[in-house]
Amino acid sequence: MDTFYTRELDPLLGQAVANRTYLRKNENWSQLSERVALGNTLLHPTGKKDYIGVRNGIASGRLLPAGRHYQHGDIDQPYRNMEVFSNCSTAPLSFLKFLLLLNGSGVGRNYSDDQMIVDWHNMPILNCVLSMDHADYNSKYQIDNGIKVLAKEGFPSKYDYYHLIEDSREGWAKGLEILEVATYEKKSKKAKFIFDFSDIRKSGTPIKGMQNRPASGPIPLIYAFQQAAKVRNMDDAMPWKQNMILDHYFSECVANGGARRSARIAVKYWKDPEIYEFITIKKDNPWMWSSNNSIGVDQEFWEDAMIPGSMAHAVFMLATENSFGAGGGEPGFINLDKLTVKE
Repeated sequence: MDTFYTRELDPLLGQAVANRTYLRKNENWSQLSERVALGNTLLHPTGKKDYIGVRNGIASGRLLPAGRHYQHGDIDQPYRNMEVFSNCSTAPLSFLKFLLLLNGSGVGRNYSDDQMIVDWHNMPILNCVLSMDHADYNSKYQIDNGIKVLAKEGFPSKYDYYHLIEDSREGWAKGLEILEVATYEKKSKKAKFIFDFSDIRKSGTPIKGMQNRPASGPIPLIYAFQQAAKVRNMDDAMPWKQNMILDHYFSECVANGGARRSARIAVKYWKDPEIYEFITIKKDNPWMWSSNNSIGVDQEFWEDAMIPGSMAHAVFMLATENSFGAGGGEPGFINLDKLTVKE
């Protein structure tokens, strides 16, 4: 293969980030550039002619693909699910957001009041079970995090609905879909649902589609469902907050596969009555770390923000105070009226 110039990684931060996220086992930056260039040029019938230029550009740092291309790009790229290489998606429901995250996409969700169609106060009674024969039953992760897991064997046979969670991205999301649909329909609040996680591979098993990074096993997913089940008893929480909390736990579950595989953004409209609570939600609840939060604004907001005493001014001042004063840099602002403007 032709010799080419490879830019050296910074020996400290650069090498650490590359090792953590992008480089595969025993791989250097030169080999990464070859792998990623091959994957990208294979996406087009005539892409082969561009291989040398793409490879050299990546190796020298003149061409900077998205980080997800560094991580996943290879000869199998044309056959992989698109979400692994794209950012961002949007989802109106929790199970769709979960599936997109599992597929590797970044996901945005609008938590404005008029977008919330599911009230999780109507969730069925959920019990999560795992076979005592499963390698992760009473695992160290479970014990260290105080996660209670019910044994499948001998569990009371009286229930209204039973579902075996399939060991796949679609299977994990399907469980949440079943729960969310039942909640939306408001027919099963008193029904007892049993979700069985016994078919999920044990923790530490290499995930082929994630460069053999270790599987999290069933316990983090069980924990997500258990935390979701608590939302139904949050009497003072409006649907937007319920959904934000539930989405956090399932997003946290996605990040347990050996690396943070995706990212998400949470948006709420500035005129919503509880926008003030949204602004400070991460400061008041530091455990809700999995999203980047922004206030949805428009031209009216920016005009009124200049008027002391207006709602827009109050929102702007609290957001600024929270962003700078609390040191978190959030929330940001998204100009909703500019998203579809055609010049």
